[in-house]
Amino acid sequence: MLKESTTEEWLAFEWPGLYFYQMAVPAPAWAYGFAKYTKGLSQMVITHEKATSSLYVIRREYEEMGKEFFPKVKKDPASLYRALKETHQAALQIFKLGNKWNFDDFSALSDEELIARHKELFKWDAQLWQEGQVQNIIELHNSNLTEYIREMIAREFAKSDITDVFGVLSTGKYRSRLDKQDEDFVKLVKSCRLLKKNNKDFIKAIDKHWKKYTWMTYGWAGPAIAEKSFLENMLLARKNFQILDEIKKRHKKKKIALKKQRVLYKKLKGAEKKMAILFRDLLDSKAERVDAHSQTYFLAGKMNIEIAKRTNLSLNQVLTIPPFDVPEAFKKPKAEQLNKEWDYMLLWYEGKNSPKKYTGQAARNKFNYVKKRLPKIKAVNELKGELAYPGNVKGRVRLILNIKDAGKFKAGEVLVTRITDPSYVPIMKKAKAIITDIGGITSHAAIMSRELQRPCVVGTRIGTRILKTGDKVAINAEKGIIKKL
Repeated sequence: MLKESTTEEWLAFEWPGLYFYQMAVPAPAWAYGFAKYTKGLSQMVITHEKATSSLYVIRREYEEMGKEFFPKVKKDPASLYRALKETHQAALQIFKLGNKWNFDDFSALSDEELIARHKELFKWDAQLWQEGQVQNIIELHNSNLTEYIREMIAREFAKSDITDVFGVLSTGKYRSRLDKQDEDFVKLVKSCRLLKKNNKDFIKAIDKHWKKYTWMTYGWAGPAIAEKSFLENMLLARKNFQILDEIKKRHKKKKIALKKQRVLYKKLKGAEKKMAILFRDLLDSKAERVDAHSQTYFLAGKMNIEIAKRTNLSLNQVLTIPPFDVPEAFKKPKAEQLNKEWDYMLLWYEGKNSPKKYTGQAARNKFNYVKKRLPKIKAVNELKGELAYPGNVKGRVRLILNIKDAGKFKAGEVLVTRITDPSYVPIMKKAKAIITDIGGITSHAAIMSRELQRPCVVGTRIGTRILKTGDKVAINAEKGIIKKL
């Protein structure tokens, strides 16, 4: 039965570019899996409209889950490390599949072979997603661990710069694909600096580098990085060594931060030390999970094209099929139903029951219940969010709601978006600062802002509703404040 209270506020998590075949995998973790650790959610709604998936929960329930779960984590950090271990194992398996399959000819596979590969990939993707969601209870909208770390810093390092200490403790050990690519890119530029671009060794080196890293910023929907882009970056870096210097400085700064981190750990004792390390390990786990998702969807992109050809479905229809339903699509594709689901679909989860599916106008009517309970957006000139990377800057806003609009982004603008994934990295590198609606300290935007050393405020919730392209803003990332000028 629906609760008829009109005062029960709901939270919205919107992911442009996330297709339903992707959203279908983590949904059970939210609807049912959280109940392993907390009271869980009584209701949850998922909507899918073309290329955007959204998830809605009752705000009070979600915030109470964080308050209930965090004391358990403090008492026994191992309860969270089990999930981190499972996430890491899944990521490693996905990277192995990428090493084997990234440049295979999928059209040469039989139907049975293609289905088997698809099943293997999404077996690990399901583990990656579902185990990786546990941390969201305390660090997505909720900021229980972040607040604990800040309070601990204020108490234990009272005479230090709190922002600086927080930055050191939030530096991850994990070497992301971006990190590795940067290191290899510096070596590549040096080794090929005297070779002409039509030289066989030069062409071979670029091709090898491209094949190794083409998928690293694929994100949810791609595209992969073209070989031409790596070539252009190489030729530019050979003329402008400042590009290489900036990479070296960034990596040197991270090494220094990790060295300081080890010193800080020695000053902490008992539970506080364990929680500080857990904080760092959570960030590393999220960064690895983001890389693994890019690898997954790079492979899935190739598979989906092939599945569409063999089932006589459109690509959009295939992107609407949950991975576990793909074998059935080969036997009995439901084109008409998939068209309805692609246009607009709503899944209503309640308790332990299987979700009820609605499409078309019935789905929109059903969503009105949630819509009435979403917070009303008021016009304001100041926004508040979470510090991800410090800095005080002023700049012009560029609102990017879909990565397909990335070409409009100009160097030095302030990126404002709902949430980022690896496909946003090229424009994040050019951004003066980054602002997101969704996310906490473990979000992709927060992690990348620290790697790229860009001022960043995450979790503003309404940034994309208040800020428009061309707005001039002043950002005090240390306090998490954005002011329209």
